[in-house]
Amino acid sequence: MKNYVPMEFCVLVEGQVFPKERLMEKETKMLKKFSLANPKDRQKTICRMVQDGDGPCGSKRITLKYDKHSGGEIIRNFGVEVSKNMTALAGRVIGPPELKEWLKGNQSSDGLFLISAPMMKNRLNQCRFIPKLIAQCRNLGIHMEKPLIYQRSSMWMFSNVDVLREQLETINEQARKSCGGQLQFLLCVMSGKDPGYKHLKWISETKVELSDRLPYFGNENHVMFIGADVNHPGAQNTRSPSIAAVVGTINWPAANRYAARVRPQYHRKEKILNFGDMCLELVECYSRLNKVKPEKIVIFRDGVSEGQFDMVLNEELMDIMKAFKSINYTPTITLIVAQKRHQTRLFPGDEGSTGNVSPGTVVDTTIVHPFKYDFYLCSHYGSLGTSKPTHYYVLWDEHGLSSDDLQKLIYNMCFTFARCTKPVSLVPPVYYADLVAYRGSLYHEAVMEGHPPSSRTSSSLSAAASLEERFFKLHADLENIMFFV
Repeated sequence: MKNYVPMEFCVLVEGQVFPKERLMEKETKMLKKFSLANPKDRQKTICRMVQDGDGPCGSKRITLKYDKHSGGEIIRNFGVEVSKNMTALAGRVIGPPELKEWLKGNQSSDGLFLISAPMMKNRLNQCRFIPKLIAQCRNLGIHMEKPLIYQRSSMWMFSNVDVLREQLETINEQARKSCGGQLQFLLCVMSGKDPGYKHLKWISETKVELSDRLPYFGNENHVMFIGADVNHPGAQNTRSPSIAAVVGTINWPAANRYAARVRPQYHRKEKILNFGDMCLELVECYSRLNKVKPEKIVIFRDGVSEGQFDMVLNEELMDIMKAFKSINYTPTITLIVAQKRHQTRLFPGDEGSTGNVSPGTVVDTTIVHPFKYDFYLCSHYGSLGTSKPTHYYVLWDEHGLSSDDLQKLIYNMCFTFARCTKPVSLVPPVYYADLVAYRGSLYHEAVMEGHPPSSRTSSSLSAAASLEERFFKLHADLENIMFFV
């Protein structure tokens, strides 16, 4: 016999969170099937929910705690009418920019360090992995010789930070003796997803030495793009600090090379501490490389909701301006928030090949704020699931950018993401900041696994400061290159 209990009388039992990392292959595929519905199915689901009898427009009678009304009548009591149809609006599609094949050229790599798990041995030999890698690089214009060092290892090494560090230091020393310099390329082949990945990243990017190897500002001298994001620990983690990352372009006019800074923050707090200091470090890096400071700065901030806009403007932006003013530096600044956590979906009137809107689709009327400066931009190809446009809010603009200019600028920048040749869904400065913040969280996990629980730090600021100095300072050879790509 089934007993139905009203939701308001139910209490969720704690500890029922099931991390997605524990899902098996079958469950992962099932979850993707449910969550990545194609545009046609998602559109039908949305319309069915709105038109359902107990939905906002329905007439089905439902029992409430205090009264009995129909679903539609409840809303009408407040003088609100909800249309059963989707909002029709006019959008436009921005044309793509012309791109240079940036991988072409006389680039070279003098060293390769390859760790291979034993179970990968036959696969590597059968597929001729290394020769194919070399051939592919040469096809792209990257001159690569045979590996200077090729060492087979086992996966257990990655679980022990000290053993892995010693191995990497030994390999680095062998490389110095073999080629008279530092490694330019380190490649590690793992047999599968392994917790030791974060150990390898922490050691190689903070300890082991590796050698260093847009249009709508017209002819303006030196423009810098900055991206900022905060990575928070999981819901069940109540002690680890959040990790803030700030990246900035260090070349102009290409604006496709970035430097990065990463810092620990208060636990699950969105405000970026020392935002101004990190931005100032990036400006000084730009100045060292270009012999001049950027005259204009465009900042993209990720991860904040409308309720946090005041904090971004009156605390974070003021911190940046204060830091700049300390060295008598007064660039003009534009501050833009990029949001992906929203429920807005765009469906084309004439269904395309994927059912999604075309890349470059912009909507800046009807569904945007009546007087604030915001717009939706779907900049990527929706090949899987239903495309989610990015919602951009301009909170501060000292450059007087028109909507058309800014939308085109952001769309063009989405083609410069180094990991792929197609436009991405999020402006690259924000995308890179997210990657750096995640990398910082890996560093913290690697460090904490080597400490007993009694010595683990709380979320206090003093603990965060000590972690910053000891574990989050990137190696000098890496902090001004795109190690995170």
